[in-house]
Amino acid sequence: DINATDINGSHLYKSNKIRTTKYSLLSFLPRNLFEQLHRSANIYFIFLAALNFVPVVEAFQPEIALVPIILVLLVTAVKDVLEDYCRFRSDHLINRILCHWHLL
Repeated sequence: DINATDINGSHLYKSNKIRTTKYSLLSFLPRNLFEQLHRSANIYFIFLAALNFVPVVEAFQPEIALVPIILVLLVTAVKDVLEDYCRFRSDHLINRILCHWHLL
């Protein structure tokens, strides 16, 4: 049996676990923000919100200008978390399948 830990325990084999997730708990926030800030639409709306804090060109209350971009960033982050969690569950399911090797 390939999975025999008593036989294979003394050998240092590389793991063959599948990992298709994009994020870890520590890397989610910086990596997700990095990816979202590479979209030109997000940069444009952040620029408009920042410009609204300048009193000379202020069109309306500066805090209101932040609402759309924060909402877009949050919704996209939640979507990315859900997609990555689905990948994690799928990886976990696949990695738990036992492998049986038979000689032909």
